[in-house]
Amino acid sequence: MLTKIEETLLLLEQANVLLRSPSPTDPSPALEGGRTSAPKRALVLGTKFDLPGARENIELVREWLGERFRLLPVSAQTGENLEVLRREVYDLLGIIRVYTKEPGKKPDLTAPFVLKRGSTVADIARAIHRDFVERLKYARIWGIGKFDGQLVHRDHVLEDGDIIELHV
Repeated sequence: MLTKIEETLLLLEQANVLLRSPSPTDPSPALEGGRTSAPKRALVLGTKFDLPGARENIELVREWLGERFRLLPVSAQTGENLEVLRREVYDLLGIIRVYTKEPGKKPDLTAPFVLKRGSTVADIARAIHRDFVERLKYARIWGIGKFDGQLVHRDHVLEDGDIIELHV
């Protein structure tokens, strides 16, 4: 098993692909020959975590990888760590999911707007319809760390999972 991982990492290295675990203190290190790297964020998945011996194998891989990469064991069969995987993917991509609701109605939790992390109420208003930004009076928001239905302005920064109600 470790041989396969080593072979994969060697192939990536030969293709000049530099993978690094996300690190705010290591933005873009210099490489030999004057080249600079553009590190790609990476997450190593250990699948089929429900199979016999998987926990021991994960520990071997974790020991071999050390601190180089984040290792996440998952099982599609039992659902173990699938929600963690979803959050990790959104985090690695730098995006958030924001849900909308019409005044007096329940939110539509089936089709979120996907926005860049750091997006504001004005950004989602623009994503819904370009005229909404100019006509936006205020918005109400529901989410973690907020009072349900809290009034927010157009420059309020949205978080993953927020529910927004726009008033134009």
